[in-house]
Amino acid sequence: MSHRHLVQFYGADQNALIREVATYIADGVDAGEAVIVVTDRERRDAFFRELDHLRGEAVPGSEDARLVVLDSDTTLESLYVQGSLNANRFDQVIGNAVRKIASRSRSHRVRAYGDMVGTLWDRGDRAGAIELERYWNDLQAQVPFELYCGYAIDVFGDEFDAAAIAPVLSEHSDVVSGGSCELHSALDYAMYETLGRTCPEMPDAQAAILWIRSNLPEHALEILQRARQYAPGPA
Repeated sequence: MSHRHLVQFYGADQNALIREVATYIADGVDAGEAVIVVTDRERRDAFFRELDHLRGEAVPGSEDARLVVLDSDTTLESLYVQGSLNANRFDQVIGNAVRKIASRSRSHRVRAYGDMVGTLWDRGDRAGAIELERYWNDLQAQVPFELYCGYAIDVFGDEFDAAAIAPVLSEHSDVVSGGSCELHSALDYAMYETLGRTCPEMPDAQAAILWIRSNLPEHALEILQRARQYAPGPA
């Protein structure tokens, strides 16, 4: 079973997140996997509209026991005990939900998407977001499943904080990028204009951006400003 823990930094481009997560959910449904989604009502509706578009037919509804949707705000609040996130409460709420749905999967595989870490990050509770990521990783060690997280972090932004994002990256196995081909081409153009060479081979464009910020800090701002001009839309 997969232990992959994916993350997407989508900045202000909600559509990039919706496209990628909808595809992720559709792939799981079509493969007979059990799927658990923890999100708010607005984003849930957007995911399902995109799912209908991708599959050309309605996805299984709440009556299908292999697809569970939980409200992210309500679920997140339930994880606190006396004002602090609690590992035992996380296991009772999320752990039990994952274990229960795992028993319903025809393929014995589970994939999950969650908004809660991104919500904590948006609230300024970065330590809480990392703590919650670690709860998810601990659960993956007990019940193998695939997990997808989203953060409204703009990797192009002038206020991007590489030091702050490092702990987020350390808790994940893969970085997901929407529009990767177009964005990678934009980065290549920008790097060539700035440095006379193109971007090194990377799994996706956002991984390349993170590499540029870490390895070429003196040129990162100029490269990313140029790349933003070439890119077809927000990263």
